[in-house]
Parts: sequence; C-alpha cells; structure tokens
Amino acid sequence: MTSRLHRNNTWLRGLCFLLVLTATPLLAQISFNDFSDVSGLALNGAAAQATNGSGQKVLRLTTDGPINSQNGTAWFQVQQQSVSKGFTSVFTFQITHNPDNGPGPADGISFVIQNSSGDGFGTAALGASGSGIGYGAPDQGQVGVPIPNSLAVELDTYQNGDYDPNANHIAIQSCGTDPNTQNHDATCPSGNPSNLGIVSDLGGITLADGAVHTLVVEYDPPVGDSTGILRVFLDNFGAPILTANTDLSALLSLTNNDTAWVGFGGATGGFVENNDILTWTFTPADAQTQIAQDLTPGTQQPTDTNYVYGSYNHKLQYTGANSGDNVVVTAIPVDQQTFHDQRLSGTPFTNAQCVVYEGTGGLCVLFRVTCTNQAGSDCTSLNYDLFNNFNTDQIINGACVLKAPINTNTWQNIIIDFTQTRNDPGSHSGSKGFSDFVLAQNCTAAPNINITSPANGATYLVGQTIPTNFTCAPDPQAPLVTVTSCTGTLNGHPVVNNGNYTFTAADLGSGSMTVSATDSVMNSDIRNASFTVTQGAMVSLSPTSIDFGNVPFLGLPWQNLKVSNVGGSTLKISKVSIVPGHSDWDDFLYLSFCGSSLAPGKSCYITVFFFADDLGQRTATLTLTDNAPDSPQQVPLKGNVVKRR
Repeated sequence: MTSRLHRNNTWLRGLCFLLVLTATPLLAQISFNDFSDVSGLALNGAAAQATNGSGQKVLRLTTDGPINSQNGTAWFQVQQQSVSKGFTSVFTFQITHNPDNGPGPADGISFVIQNSSGDGFGTAALGASGSGIGYGAPDQGQVGVPIPNSLAVELDTYQNGDYDPNANHIAIQSCGTDPNTQNHDATCPSGNPSNLGIVSDLGGITLADGAVHTLVVEYDPPVGDSTGILRVFLDNFGAPILTANTDLSALLSLTNNDTAWVGFGGATGGFVENNDILTWTFTPADAQTQIAQDLTPGTQQPTDTNYVYGSYNHKLQYTGANSGDNVVVTAIPVDQQTFHDQRLSGTPFTNAQCVVYEGTGGLCVLFRVTCTNQAGSDCTSLNYDLFNNFNTDQIINGACVLKAPINTNTWQNIIIDFTQTRNDPGSHSGSKGFSDFVLAQNCTAAPNINITSPANGATYLVGQTIPTNFTCAPDPQAPLVTVTSCTGTLNGHPVVNNGNYTFTAADLGSGSMTVSATDSVMNSDIRNASFTVTQGAMVSLSPTSIDFGNVPFLGLPWQNLKVSNVGGSTLKISKVSIVPGHSDWDDFLYLSFCGSSLAPGKSCYITVFFFADDLGQRTATLTLTDNAPDSPQQVPLKGNVVKRR
C-alpha cells in the first residue's frame, strides 16, 4: 500500500464500486451487490425480494403497509466460518415510509449473529414483530419468538416504552445463550445486562429519512490481555459511533469451528415502513478473498478501480489500460510474526512489521495482484498508483509499502506518502507490473538532516557574518518519498537556508541552530548545532596570499605579512610555521616580529623570504596557530625561479 492516504471515507466510495465488482470467496465471504438473486438466503416471515423506487432489486424485510405487526428475517444459508476470529459486515439500507400507508415509520432493522438450534430456529429463526425488530421478544399483540444464543445490532426507528431513549438510536443487545431481548434495561437470566452498548445521538443522521445509509459492524476478538471489541460505524466513518467490549466465544455457544448464522431482522408494529437492505458484504477475518475486475481501456485520465474487503480496500489508479486487461486482487490475512519470519527476516526490511488492520482479528493483509488480458499479456507495461485504506487505533511510524514478485522476498519500498487518521489511514504508492504488496511500518527512515553552517561546536566573534546552510534528504531506500518540510531557526528565529545571518553584541554566549524536517510518509526529525559567540581574539591577515612572481636564480626577495587582532581580547600566538608544498625546506623562510601575544586592535609583521635556488614553480603554506576561532590560519606562498639573462 506508491502510498498517499486520501481521507476518502473508504466504505462510502468503495460501496459504489461494489455494484460493479465480482467477488469470488476463497473461504466464506458473502457479497451481495444487489438482491437480484436471493437463492443463497433463507427468507422468513415478511422478508422477500422486492424492487425499490429506483428500480433496484433489494432485500425487503418488512413492507410499508397495509399489514401491521410484520416480522421478517433473512439468513445466509451457510454458517460463516469462525465469526469468533473477527469479521467485518458492511451493508447499505434504506428505510422509507409513505404517510398514505398509515402511521409510521417503525420499528427498524437488526443485524444478527446467532447459533440457535431446534425446530423454528437456525435459518428458520424469526424474532418478534414490533419492538422486537425481528430478533427480540414479542410485546402484547405482537408475534415471533426471541432468538436465543444471539447478538443483535439494532437500528431502532420507534420509541417503545421507557427502555428506548428515542425513535432514532442504535443498540447492541445480547443475553448470551438465553433468548435475546430488545429491552435495553433488562437483566438476562445470567444476571448480566442485556444491553452491551447504546447510542441515542446519531450525529444528525436520521435512520428512517428515506436516504441510503451505510452501516459497518466490525469485530476483533481478544488478543493476549486485551478484550474483544465490536465497533459500529454509521455513514461518516470518522470514528465508531458505538463500541462494545465483548468476546463472542465466551458470550455465545458457537459450534462447527466457531461458526454462526448471520443475517438481518426487521419489524413493524402499529406503525409501518419499508425496511430494505440494498447491498451486503460479510468478510471473515481469516478468509482469503479474491476480487476480479476488468480495467477500462484507453483512458488518458487517471481511472480508479476499487477492491473492497469489508473495512479495508486496495485501489488501483491507472491510465492506458489495454482492452481485456483484467486485474485480480487476493486479500490474504496473515499473522504479523509469521509474515516477518517467512517474508521479511533476512531482507533489508528485517526490522519492519506488517500493519494490523481492524476487523481482521489482529492480522495483517497481503495483497496478491495479478493481471491478464485476452492476448495473454501480464500487463507488465501498465503504470498505476496504489491506494490502501483501513481502520486502526495503532500509531504507524516509518510507514512503507513493500512490493515483491509473487512469493519472493525481493522487496522494494514503493511508498510515496502516508496519512495517519483513526479512520481511513492510508498509503499511496507507485508501481509498474503486478506483485505482492503489503503495508508495513518501521521501514522508512526519517529525513537525514545535515547542518554545515553554523558548525556544531564552532566559536564565532560578535558581529561576524556567517551563512546558514543545511540540507534535508529523504530515506535513500524509499526512492519515491519526498521531504515536505525542511525549516531552520537560529536562536529561535526563522532563518533562510543559504542566506546570511549577522551576529550582534546581543548574541554573545551560546547559540544554536535547530533544523526540523518532515517527509511525505509523516516521518520527522530534529537536529541541533550548538555554537558560541564571543568577543575573543580574531585574526586578520594581509595579504591573504603571497606571490613572489618570477624571481631570477639565486635571488632573495621578501614580503611582509601583516597580522592584526581585530577581536575583543588578546590573541595568543603559539606557533608560526611553513609547510612545504612543491618546494624544499629552504625555499621559503620567515622572520616573525610577532610575540606570543597581540592586544586587541594591534598588529605585527612576519617577513617571508623566497630563496630562489631551484628553477621552476615553488609552493608552500605559512600557518599561524593561535587562540582565534579559525586557527590555524593559512597563507599560500608561491614563486617562480627563472634563469638570469
């Protein structure tokens, strides 16, 4: 997952794509893009296939009049694999009411997990009408039998009695293995409360307003010392609208490898409404899920193809596809430690960990992507970007998207950028050709900051002008990552890189340059360079180099070098020397008239002699070692010996 996370409400966009994709479950994913075929469902009571006002085939649990006290349920006819290991259920629903059909709306929809057995239960289970919303107990005058060994997420559109807070709320109800109840204040036979969680303020959303809404139910089981958690998202998905700590394995009696029936309930009482389910996917956490889609050929503008797996997705953005290009994406849940040991250990990314997604039961997801077309090509020339989005409470550092040829560990980091939010964090990455892809962390290093001036540990004189130079570079192992911010401050004041900063008397003492950098995957770093500003000694040399020019053979010219202390304290001179270059030890000589110290504002002279006893160009360097911050100072010496005429 190159990776730019757009804050794009994954499910809202993704569910639009669900209308055109074909999903092939490798284990037990349920996928209804519409309900034109309901042969996989067991329909009870009022539940039936219907056509809504938009001409779409829907699952209608109850009908908006004229019959009161309806109850309907619909169960997927295959018990789902290991619901206790985690799952994500996503469905769109629409609740409508026409006043011409009598009073309404009421009473709502429920999403139900149940493992009831016996006559009238299992796929025949039909909870109560009215307030029972297809899963609970009948009030006086209502029909149906409460479903035991069940958990229901109810979307309630009518206020019944004192236990309902209003006519627009969502609740999670269960009495464990005992018959369920819609009474939020009830105590179960076990002594536990029936209500596991309730929210009465839906943030301005009205369930029965006739609009199409999306509900996501996401479950992660206990891991280690943590408790299991059930999350409910409604429409905006910015954060769960309702959460409940629960362990389905302990709450319900699950059989056949911890399986259960999953489906929907709906009900009306004296008030009526259409309770319609428009689309539905149910993705067990440990199920490999394969989705195949044809790409749109010949597009010149970036085109999206979205592969939605419950609460996470894998989106391609491409141009220039060929006719018949078909991309198959297989989402493979994988244990974090197992993936590290089998795929990352011993590679350059051995310190990385794949990222755990919510709704996967604590697992990572590997995306295996293949592409073929009618001509047998593998689409290796297709350029595309990848976008992956998911839910997590985890803070992800050093994000990367790793790509490798299928079933190999030749990983490369193709991430471009990353965004971290509680909902819909995501990555954007660039690729060519199809492979294995995984989002990981601790594999993109923070920007490298290099401060060259002011130098760390340097001493400068007050009033001296020095340049401010620093650089920020991204991780070289992440070639598509960029530095998005590289800023510096000098003693708390912003500075312009490669500009000049003049120190004044007010700057005496210690100072620091601080540089901060951030890259496109949200890594950041800070570096400091500390220095000292003083009124100490400072050397000025004149001239800064000595060139004797052409000197006749055996000549002995000389020049004076003026040494001035332009600083504010005594200059301590410890050594004067000449370092030969292209010369002998006797080519350049000096006579110093400078003592061991030089007061502020004073000058002295060093006389440099050039003994022209060797023909040709001769070079050396005079060095002055002292207590000035730029010690030792160096003066290049040069002379050219020529024959006498």
